[in-house]
Amino acid sequence: MAVGSSGSFSSLSLNFSKNIDKAQKSLSDSFQKLSSGLRVNKAANDAAGLAVAAALDSSIVSLGQASRNVSDIASLTAIADGALSRISDLTARKAELATQASTGVFDDAQRANIALEDGELSQEISRIVETTEFNGIKIFQGASITGQVGTDASSNSQLNVGGINISQIISGITATDLSTQAGAQAALTTVQNFSDSLSQSRGQIGATESRLSSISNSIQGQKLAESEAVSRIRDADIAEEVSNKLKSEILLQTGVSLAAQAGKLSASNVKALLG
Repeated sequence: MAVGSSGSFSSLSLNFSKNIDKAQKSLSDSFQKLSSGLRVNKAANDAAGLAVAAALDSSIVSLGQASRNVSDIASLTAIADGALSRISDLTARKAELATQASTGVFDDAQRANIALEDGELSQEISRIVETTEFNGIKIFQGASITGQVGTDASSNSQLNVGGINISQIISGITATDLSTQAGAQAALTTVQNFSDSLSQSRGQIGATESRLSSISNSIQGQKLAESEAVSRIRDADIAEEVSNKLKSEILLQTGVSLAAQAGKLSASNVKALLG
């Protein structure tokens, strides 16, 4: 009977030890999750989930850069649109001067004074066309870029921007001569044609800006969705982990207490047997 009792207590002690180790491990896991705020801290927690979250993390980083690329392209188009707006204002003034010089109430000497202002306007238009640039890209001289607005190498992730060549059509507008009535009347047609070309270019830029806005919204939406997916996979349920922690603490305290009591019981039985 004594031997049986000894074996029984040894088995009981081993079970207590296993339960205590299990509770300690569970408590340690709960502390780790609560301190990091993450449900998945290592592959052992959820290998498949960790792999999916890692892939989403990479995609989110790439989407962030694509969003910044879109912003850079939007800056380029904003500069182009602003410059075209200024050129349009100058062109409107040239049209006004050409209309004034076309009437017969002025003599050529008076038209010469009108032509002076027209010449200054032409020089300013030329200056804007020649100097408008973004990061070294001459916007109005036919330069074009391919913007990376997605996360892969497909054509759907590329956006061609630019290709506006005002330099090719500027020679006519800058060569207007308002010093004679005939020259002023000819200038009316030249200015109108140039104005039409500007409107077409501004329409092109406007369409690009509209598409960039749509692309930006799409990127932000995808980035938000993927961030939420990562959160669902990786983030800890704090309420659940607090509950698990309390449960593990109770089990650990109970296990230690019972193990101590079992040890005392075993010692008492041994003394009784020896007595």
